[in-house]
Amino acid sequence: MLKDNSCHPVDVAASNTDNSSDDGVFCCICSKKLSKDSVRSHKRDCHDGLVERFHPLKCTWCSQSIKTHRGLSKHLSSCQKVLSLSIPLPCPHCKHEFQTTKDLSVHSESCEVWEQDTDDDVDIMRGFDEELVCVIGNMTGVQYMKTLFEPVELRYKNGEKSFGLRFPGVNKRVQDGSMTFVRPIKRRNSPAIVDIALETALKRHSYGGLVCSDDYRLSENGDEMWHMGFAGNGEFLATSLEGLLLQSGDMVLFVNKVEVFGRILSEDPHRLDVARPIGKRSFIVVNEWHDEAHKVMIGTVKWNALVTLAVILTNGTVIVGPDNKFFYPHVDSRVWIRKDKKTRLSNTMERQVRSKFDVKSTFGNFAAVNPLLNDFRTLPVTLKTLYEFKTDNAWSGLKVGAFVFHQLYNGQHKIIKAEVQSCMEEALKQFKDKPCKILDIVGQLLNVMAEEEGAPVSKEVNKHLIELVPKLSSEIWTLNKDKVLPAIMKRIDEILR
Repeated sequence: MLKDNSCHPVDVAASNTDNSSDDGVFCCICSKKLSKDSVRSHKRDCHDGLVERFHPLKCTWCSQSIKTHRGLSKHLSSCQKVLSLSIPLPCPHCKHEFQTTKDLSVHSESCEVWEQDTDDDVDIMRGFDEELVCVIGNMTGVQYMKTLFEPVELRYKNGEKSFGLRFPGVNKRVQDGSMTFVRPIKRRNSPAIVDIALETALKRHSYGGLVCSDDYRLSENGDEMWHMGFAGNGEFLATSLEGLLLQSGDMVLFVNKVEVFGRILSEDPHRLDVARPIGKRSFIVVNEWHDEAHKVMIGTVKWNALVTLAVILTNGTVIVGPDNKFFYPHVDSRVWIRKDKKTRLSNTMERQVRSKFDVKSTFGNFAAVNPLLNDFRTLPVTLKTLYEFKTDNAWSGLKVGAFVFHQLYNGQHKIIKAEVQSCMEEALKQFKDKPCKILDIVGQLLNVMAEEEGAPVSKEVNKHLIELVPKLSSEIWTLNKDKVLPAIMKRIDEILR
């Protein structure tokens, strides 16, 4: 399958008679004969995988062309012309200097500076990428297509060029006497075509930064899918997800979910065979209807692993968010969580983050009701647990502010002035003469509030609460980014390895 810049298909598959066989295919870049199952891994290992560029790497001293960073590194460590140079040794591409050939060799594996493509080269290829997005409909499909097919440049007798995709192993010429020459290309990395709607949707429904839109990008070998290792299963997992995502249909723009099961039935909130691994398998990937939506799901028996999910339909409806109204635990399950003053109803956020590695300062049953605090940057650190957890039994401005909102929304539904005053006095002992903006705002709040302020609060009290929200949000986001997220990812990695 080839598409030129005018969206007209060009059929070259019929000419695959010289370089293909029943026993395997030929790499269109180096002409090495390979089995069909090993083409993609060969591309990754021998041709820099997803690092694409027009211009190859070269040894400046002996002019030998090298196919990969790894190959260039190996070549530089033994190149006689490099060994004869005096110290320091300059990198031929970025001009950094090194004291030994070994250091130069190691550097060459990560150096990304080489001959620049022309602006026309970059513009044409970006135009082709944009066309693929329009034809296929979503970035997941585009990424999958670009890993299945080889990118090529079509050169016509009149000098015109176009670009397309072809099956691995076809001839460089379409056929003998053809007016078109097909040249396999390796493109330079360029800024990816961004699906703004998908980016925004994923960011809106990620939990405290635990789910980043970049984590969902499918790489060729499955590495870094969630910034955590899947040991030897990463490539299989990525391949399975790629295929299933393409089968999800037009109604689903993006679907991804991880289901976690208890080690024993009494710990399992589902009591259903939803994406349950079979036998001794550590996980399974399926495409099923679940919680009122079609989902690509990874089932794992590792209870206490983090569950992340985002379901966005093409009509803009979000099926799964911080509060999943479609989920109810089985009656025999021990997972009982309070929500809306009713027992036996589950809060999805709590189910997602409940685990051995939680601490009171990071997870709780409730998020603040104030919509300005129901932001992806402030979850899963919730106001309820912030004020309860006191390092060395000490209060802070952040915890005092959290206490105010918890009283109003998740506790007594009223702010009691004496209790806030007591918390503030404890916090001031820690700060002494140090400035604290949150405590300043709480002090102003105490000056205008009654002995008890029930919801809805007075206009003056509300004014100071609105002033307090962005300060709390910023502090919680910083705590998530610097403390919570690294601790969670470390623990997840320990569990899944």
